[in-house]
Amino acid sequence: MTNFEMPIFTPGKANITKSDVGHLSRLVKSTCPSAEIKGKSPKKSKKLKRKPTLEVSIAVGERYVYDVACASESSVWMCGAGLIYYDNNVRLLEKDGNNTETLECPMNPKYVALKSPTCVLFSDHTDNTVKLWSREVQKVLITTEDWTPKGLVVTLSNDVIVCQYKKTEAAVSTAALSRVVRYDDKGSVIRKMEFNGDKRIFRNAIFIAENRNFDICVSDEEKHSVVVMDKLGKMQFVYKGNIKSGKYQSFNPRGISTDSQCNILVSDYLNYTIHVIDQQGKFLSYLLRREVKFPLGLSVDKNDKVWVGEYSNGTISVIEYLS
Repeated sequence: MTNFEMPIFTPGKANITKSDVGHLSRLVKSTCPSAEIKGKSPKKSKKLKRKPTLEVSIAVGERYVYDVACASESSVWMCGAGLIYYDNNVRLLEKDGNNTETLECPMNPKYVALKSPTCVLFSDHTDNTVKLWSREVQKVLITTEDWTPKGLVVTLSNDVIVCQYKKTEAAVSTAALSRVVRYDDKGSVIRKMEFNGDKRIFRNAIFIAENRNFDICVSDEEKHSVVVMDKLGKMQFVYKGNIKSGKYQSFNPRGISTDSQCNILVSDYLNYTIHVIDQQGKFLSYLLRREVKFPLGLSVDKNDKVWVGEYSNGTISVIEYLS
């Protein structure tokens, strides 16, 4: 990078002669090592592997895995439950299955996100709050009032975005409202994303991720689709699965995450696979078709490996899909 020092004007004397005319100092130019340039350098371009590989499957010691959030390239926070009991904990697991940290919660969390590698956020449906939990701090960060919080994400700017759901008073018992709300790091509302014009955007938003281009990516269970908006909530596109290919007759989106290439990864719960689409919504690939059972929570680590919580068999699988 090249730095320039601004020229300095030196005034001449009051009794001006040709030699007394003011002058500018010379333009000084200096160079700085590229390492001193502020901001992160862009990630190198990667391509999808023709054959994704299953690096490891971690047995978590419980029957159900709800959600996962990578703490590092070798560890992940998870929440889940046993076959006949609820587990009021979030746990930090290494790739070898070692449980290195356990945080006891007031209820059984189903959605988690990270404020830091050691500080967890989870949605508490029992009192409609989002709680911040670590060894040192346990507190309510966000209150969602009469809306039930679901999936959540901590953004690149340290905001928190939460999927929310509310039963209506309509005669039909299944009638409900759904929205996505952005909060600052103190828990104050920044923006509610609920309508596109006069139409509701969501039916049941359950998992959420922020892309590297700041788009907000939401999986909607009842619409069987992924909704992508920009950071202001303006609709970008809706992905309804790769149905036209004929490989699957349905799309059942659940967990969602993004990678360094701005790809969006979505778990297809009933079809036992992961969809990869680009930031414009173009289908790119399936990952390990039929090799992951009931994939639910997803999290991509800094090495672009996706960690998949398999709901019904107590396993977290780590998949390498980029090269």
